[in-house]
Amino acid sequence: MNWALLVDTPILLWARVAPDRLSERERRILDEAASRHVSIASLWEIARLMETGRVGRDERLMGVPEGFDLLAVTSEHCAMLATLPALGGDSFDRMLVAQARVQRLALLTRDPAIAEYGRHGVTVLVRG
Repeated sequence: MNWALLVDTPILLWARVAPDRLSERERRILDEAASRHVSIASLWEIARLMETGRVGRDERLMGVPEGFDLLAVTSEHCAMLATLPALGGDSFDRMLVAQARVQRLALLTRDPAIAEYGRHGVTVLVRG
């Protein structure tokens, strides 16, 4: 697979601190991706998870992993977000979907709510 890839927040967390939680298929997709991207929205979500105690404070989680590019949120992403149907998930998830659609990135996730956007012009790669 030669995808240009955006990873969702849990995949990013596992890749950073619990790589054993990634499936063999997820690791292969990450390894074979033409490019890998992390959204600033994911770093923001991680900060919120730290703030609420759902994720332990670990400054390593606030950096962009080696081999990944940081994807900023743009006005074009926000405009796309406003057009997406509300299929579930939170605002962070929907922003990832909007970014993937605008940037033509495949989105690597396990989240079934995010996977629903596969019918709305987003290539969603799910564990399976």
